[in-house]
Amino acid sequence: LTIPDSVTTIDANALTVRDISAISLPANITSTNVPILSPGFVQAIQFKEIFVRGNSSCSTATLLNNHTADQLYHAKITYLGE
Repeated sequence: LTIPDSVTTIDANALTVRDISAISLPANITSTNVPILSPGFVQAIQFKEIFVRGNSSCSTATLLNNHTADQLYHAKITYLGE
């Protein structure tokens, strides 16, 4: 699943599919209450990989860094650069 670069926040009801194994996120997610990055959501989806279309200092990376590996269900996070 690829979230477009124009997205900066994701509504709680935006995703309901539970069989997504990987997601590609834009670098510019700025909301601190992004359901897709919340531990419960990540565990429910059980992502194996999270791709961030930015580097490890982008705002999306900052949000991901607020969670432990357990909270992120040990998903592999790959930064794709800008």
